[in-house]
Amino acid sequence: MRIFITTVAGCAERFNRDLPGPPALKCIYYENDSKDTILYRLLSMAKNFDRIVVVGGFLYESLLAYSKEVFTDYHEKIRFIFNSMYKSYGTCYSLLLGLEEARRHEPDEILFAEGDLFFDEKSFRRVEESNSDAISTNNRPIESDKSVVMYINEGKRVNYLFDASHKSLFIDEPFISIHNSGQVWKFNNMDRLFGILPELCQKQIEGTNLEIISRYFHVPLADEIMMVNFDEWINCNTLGDYHAIWGHHKNGG
Repeated sequence: MRIFITTVAGCAERFNRDLPGPPALKCIYYENDSKDTILYRLLSMAKNFDRIVVVGGFLYESLLAYSKEVFTDYHEKIRFIFNSMYKSYGTCYSLLLGLEEARRHEPDEILFAEGDLFFDEKSFRRVEESNSDAISTNNRPIESDKSVVMYINEGKRVNYLFDASHKSLFIDEPFISIHNSGQVWKFNNMDRLFGILPELCQKQIEGTNLEIISRYFHVPLADEIMMVNFDEWINCNTLGDYHAIWGHHKNGG
């Protein structure tokens, strides 16, 4: 069983600051064509998975209504989960809910992607088709207000770093390489992955999804983790990012 998980529960305050009208759920925001959305592109790439899990929260009813309208060909594959703590918890709880739903179906592999990303399909397929665990990177500058940092320390272990306050980043150990994470991950070891969940303390559950991801991938890199660099990658944080994405996409990118 191959399962795809994405999380779209957040309030997207930076995105909504730019909107002239009422707040919107950025993953389903569009201006002309209802298929010009982050979620439509993302799930279209994932439609060959056996199951798709979408964890929502903010404007959840809008998410359900939109999805029923546009995902007519494979709507039966999609399972929507409501995160009631989307206002007060970080992204860890959304991923935790998605993984708990996935576990019910005894998966062999899970691919998780953040729900506000635009990336090229060719690179995505490389992650999907990996026979091992996979992590992703991109060529964007590393910026403290938006980047998830992935670095490899002297022990050749994978580490992640993110500042939820969007202010500054600090690495307190020597490292041999540093990257801007592509925020897409493939998990192949279900025993290791699901073994992490009951060990999470309440503070970790209220934190970011890196509480789970960092623990899973903090193993010697060696040959057991495939690293895929996305040729095209944009994190849709603002309305300007949305316009950059669809202007680029409509022009053949």
